[in-house]
Amino acid sequence: MAAGSSNNLSHASALTRITCFVHALTEDGRPLADTRFSVEQAEGPVPELMYVTDRTGIARLGLPPGRVVLRFFPADGPAGTAEFSVGGEPGRTYEVRITRRR
Repeated sequence: MAAGSSNNLSHASALTRITCFVHALTEDGRPLADTRFSVEQAEGPVPELMYVTDRTGIARLGLPPGRVVLRFFPADGPAGTAEFSVGGEPGRTYEVRITRRR
């Protein structure tokens, strides 16, 4: 085993991400189609990327387990956020409703 390899393993386990799906909905339950969003807060490091939902409001991404806050930027109005907790189940779909600032 190379020197320092145990540190690399510890570091890798700290970067665990769960592949999941987010189904983004408006406050009244309509899908947020083709909407950009980013991860505003997470319980671990995530890349600073902009994601986009598909026409049904679904997007696939990798998130660390724990509390997550996403910020959505819909074309038809003000930005909004959604908060939820990611469990350890890969492939799960989290249905979230955004709360928009008025």
